[in-house]
Amino acid sequence: DKVIRRQLELAETDVYNGKLLQEARAALGRLGYFESVDIKSSQGSAPEQLVLGIDVKEKPTGRLGIGGGFSTSGGAIGTVFVTEDNLFGLGKRIRIAAQIGTINNSLNFRYDDPFFLDSEYSFSLALFDQFSDFDDYSQERLGAEIAFGRRFLKYNYVSLGYLFEEIT
Repeated sequence: DKVIRRQLELAETDVYNGKLLQEARAALGRLGYFESVDIKSSQGSAPEQLVLGIDVKEKPTGRLGIGGGFSTSGGAIGTVFVTEDNLFGLGKRIRIAAQIGTINNSLNFRYDDPFFLDSEYSFSLALFDQFSDFDDYSQERLGAEIAFGRRFLKYNYVSLGYLFEEIT
């Protein structure tokens, strides 16, 4: 319900606005969570009132990927990832990815909340561990990134983040 309501610029007591209703339908479609979005109106309890009903058909938002390859500089590589773009139906995203190879290995985790604490602010957290074993030396990169952002002027977005990385 929250995922749908926050895309609407119409409040429950507002005057009917067909343009805002069309924008809401388009915004719900852009989320990528629904196969179909149907907005219906019916007569309310008074002649000047309408009841709006929004019917959506959810679609799968998770992905699993598996791949592999070989290169002369990097050797053999295998990758696997799991992504969910609508975690628990709340509009949050999570991704876990791993790469195992002859030279490079990595493990990555990312969490994104585009409406942090039901606000116009966003929150992102990423954790990573990357290990490379070259002929002359080995290197490990361990780190985390945290970012906060905010929407402004309807379609614009700005964020500020901090990256901590330890290289050994």
